[in-house]
Amino acid sequence: MDAGQALDITNHNADGSWFQLANGAWIAAFLVNQPGSAGANAVVNTGALTTSPAPIATATPAPASPPLPAANGNDFVMVEKHLWDPYENGGSLDGPSVHCGLGRELIVNVLDANGNRLNGVAVQVEYGAKEIYVTGSQGKGDGVAEFVLGSGQDVKVLRDTDGREVTSDNVTGLVTNATFMPAETLIAAHYCQDTASCQHFADTFSCEGHFSWTVTFKRQR
Repeated sequence: MDAGQALDITNHNADGSWFQLANGAWIAAFLVNQPGSAGANAVVNTGALTTSPAPIATATPAPASPPLPAANGNDFVMVEKHLWDPYENGGSLDGPSVHCGLGRELIVNVLDANGNRLNGVAVQVEYGAKEIYVTGSQGKGDGVAEFVLGSGQDVKVLRDTDGREVTSDNVTGLVTNATFMPAETLIAAHYCQDTASCQHFADTFSCEGHFSWTVTFKRQR
């Protein structure tokens, strides 16, 4: 893309961090001015291309969020598992160089079958003190539970709004050490550009202890 080029946006991923273009390619949202909604006109951000050039502007990565899973029988299924990019986590990018943010958060969103945010759902992490937080009770927003990540966590929905215990996908791999992250996950979040640079990023313990994740669960019925 060239700075100032008009884009025809046809879609976006779940958290709006990537836009899909009419030709099927994907572009990071922070490279785009006036993104609007799907189908709106947008313009490539001159400033972003000046400060964060070729590796991001010319890559065609997969969207940051996975496609919706097929129904698997659980009451709550995962519809998003997203590693925050450096900007989302309070850091920045200088070309291929990463300035690490200091966040180490796990944000869990819970939705009903129609995609509306659900308060009153108990969510539990699997390690350490195995904290349980109820969505909407921490002042973080409707349908949200927030946890502090140590070295990593797994997370699941424990109880529905009526207190009934439920079955849930168990989301794993929410780690804060790049050694345990797939290269494609790191590339999608702009921490590296290819397998070799991701290996170097992990081997030098870059940003260790300072990664954040968003997970979204959706009730199936």
